[in-house]
Amino acid sequence: MRDILSFLSILIILIILIALFFIFFMIFLYLGFKIYLNLNKDEDGFNADITIKWIAINVFSKKLTLDDLKNKNSEKKEIDEESEKSFKEMWNEFKRMYPLIKSNITPIFDFLNVCIHSVKLQKFNTHITLGLSSFSDTATYTGYIWAFSTVPNLSEHFNLTAEPNFTKEAIDFESEIIFKIKLLKPFFAMLKLIARKSMLKLIWNFRVLT
Repeated sequence: MRDILSFLSILIILIILIALFFIFFMIFLYLGFKIYLNLNKDEDGFNADITIKWIAINVFSKKLTLDDLKNKNSEKKEIDEESEKSFKEMWNEFKRMYPLIKSNITPIFDFLNVCIHSVKLQKFNTHITLGLSSFSDTATYTGYIWAFSTVPNLSEHFNLTAEPNFTKEAIDFESEIIFKIKLLKPFFAMLKLIARKSMLKLIWNFRVLT
């Protein structure tokens, strides 16, 4: 009898822990992440600050410069050159996978549509300093930016400004962007997508391909 009660107690504790984990996971997905982007480009170069937060907790933070991006691109080119396949091989692989792609194209677009609608722009604040080779071009394109930004700037979440620079050629900007991503709907949409047998085959083929 004691063994049965002990087993039941352990089972109840496990069920409670699993339920708590599930509830916390659902809350985590529902609240989602906030992504903060601070971009700056001036005569000293380009730099970007990227921060990802869950509630008030910093999940990820990274500072990037133009040199960092160049180094990553050069590394990627080296990898691509090493693993480069002929066009004929890629075409044959695409033809082999085409029926799977065709049968899953609508569910994939449905999933992407859910993801897009789960992203909400909370702040877009960008100031551009524009200097071109001639005064007239500088004034003209600055005017285009002013005209383009008139309607979007009516939103409290959007602010795009520009000023001409008649002293030197430069395209500088300072930007602060904040958007929120809720993961609950994309999570269930992903489960629905990968529940398709043909989608699993497509993923497996892509994994083998890469």
